[in-house]
Amino acid sequence: ISLDVAFKNISGRRVTEPGEMATLKFEVIVSSAAGDPAAQTDRGRAWGKESWSGSGAGFPMDPNATAHRTLLVSDLYDMTRPGKYLIRLQRDDLTSNTITVTVAP
Repeated sequence: ISLDVAFKNISGRRVTEPGEMATLKFEVIVSSAAGDPAAQTDRGRAWGKESWSGSGAGFPMDPNATAHRTLLVSDLYDMTRPGKYLIRLQRDDLTSNTITVTVAP
């Protein structure tokens, strides 16, 4: 299961992406619809910037620009059981929107 994650430069200054943004080390949180945490995979336990797709080379982002990266959530969590999963990203006091993914049998 892959997600398109959008990073928007709201700083009012030019930044380099993905270097500055991808290294912010967002925590990926996956749980069942009942709130039980999903089991992490080996890769999930070793979560790092290598989970982001792309070359890793940065490029400048102007203020209000948005960059997209693919996050392979199913590489980080075991989502093989059918059901609904809630997914969100979190860092410090920043939390993304929560999305619901349904895995069919």
